[in-house]
Amino acid sequence: DDLRAIEADAELRQVRLSSEHVERFREALALFEGTHYFGNFSNAKIDSSAQQNYRHIREATCGDPFLDEHGREWLAVTICADSFLMHQIRKMLATAAEVSQGLLPLEFIKASMTKHLEVVTHKLPPQGLIFSRPYFMANDRGDLVNDAIDSEEVQGRMQKLWQ
Repeated sequence: DDLRAIEADAELRQVRLSSEHVERFREALALFEGTHYFGNFSNAKIDSSAQQNYRHIREATCGDPFLDEHGREWLAVTICADSFLMHQIRKMLATAAEVSQGLLPLEFIKASMTKHLEVVTHKLPPQGLIFSRPYFMANDRGDLVNDAIDSEEVQGRMQKLWQ
């Protein structure tokens, strides 16, 4: 109830993304695609020369903003990779959001994926972030997990969570 009062007082349901902000956000996300050093996007204290700081992002995109039945605007983001570092997605999205708002230059993302440069990246707060579904590699084990997630029972439980 406290969050609803804060949301109402701040008139957050009237806040909308401009097409320019969404386009800059998409440009920022696209820079993450490929194999890069992501040590600056983790809270884990890993030696910068360690190979485990490198991740391959196959896709980093977002859809168009949409409104839910309560008048809140959402932006669906898709990030596909084999694995992630701790807090990597939250830090990537916060950095892309800062770029889209003009708080950071687009070049900051390129610089932050350089292992020779240590930079501070922020995390998006978990409120409002919804992890909707993992997808697993196409093999016997991955297919088994994907089938279980796609089952009517699990999908029914997920729908209840979304309501």
